[in-house]
Amino acid sequence: MRTTAARWPRVAALYGAGLGFACGIVATIASSTGDLVDPLSAPVLMVTVVSAVTTVAGALLASLQTWLLYASFVLGHTGEFAATGASLHAAAVLAGTALVATAVGAAIRWIQRPALVVVPQPRKHQDSVKLGALQR
Repeated sequence: MRTTAARWPRVAALYGAGLGFACGIVATIASSTGDLVDPLSAPVLMVTVVSAVTTVAGALLASLQTWLLYASFVLGHTGEFAATGASLHAAAVLAGTALVATAVGAAIRWIQRPALVVVPQPRKHQDSVKLGALQR
C-alpha cells in the first residue's frame, strides 16, 4: 500500500510577492468599502495567509505592497500616498504580521516533515548460520 503525505506548500519569494500583490488589491477593495469594523483587518488577514506559505522575503514584499496599497487607497482615498501616523502604524502591524506568520508557517512545515525511518539492511548469505552446521 502506498501513501502520500500532503505537506503545506512553500512558495518562492517572487511568486509569494505576486500572490501578495493580487491578494493585496482584493484586501484594499474590501477595506475601502467601509463594511469592516477595522479597515486594517482585511490587509492583516491577507498578509497572514500569504506569509504562512511563502519565504521571509516573499512575506515582507507582500506586506510592503499591501501597506502601499492601504496607505494610498484607504488612508489617502485618491491613490495618493499618505505618510501619516496611521500609515506608519499600519506598516508596523503588517511587517510584524508577516514575520510572525512566516515563523508559524515554518513551524507547521517542520512538524509535518517526514520522520526518518531506519530500514535494516538484509544480511549477506555468508553471515547467516545454517542449521546443519550447528548440529555437528
